[in-house]
Parts: sequence; structure tokens; C-alpha cells
Amino acid sequence: MLHRKIRAAVDPTTADVAVQVYDLDEIAARLAATADHDGLTSLLAADLPQSAS
Repeated sequence: MLHRKIRAAVDPTTADVAVQVYDLDEIAARLAATADHDGLTSLLAADLPQSAS
């Protein structure tokens, strides 16, 4: 995803460099730390069938 985003915004060579330079584990950790679990749960729950009581 990083490569695709930077390639679209700048160019393929810059995207190649970014993928090699950025700490992808750090990016993943930051994404996980800011994930909206409540929002995603609500989004998915809206499509679940309601059970009969």
C-alpha cells in the first residue's frame, strides 16, 4: 500500500526508495494503535442478521 500511494503521488523510483527506508513495522504499530475498533465493529454489525429473541 505504501508503494502504491507514493507511486501515485510522486513516482515509482521514490516509491521504491520509501519501501526500503521506512520502518514498516513501526508504520504497522502506529496503524494498530490508532485503529477505530468500535467504528469497525459497528460497521460490520450493521450487516449481521438480527437474531430472534
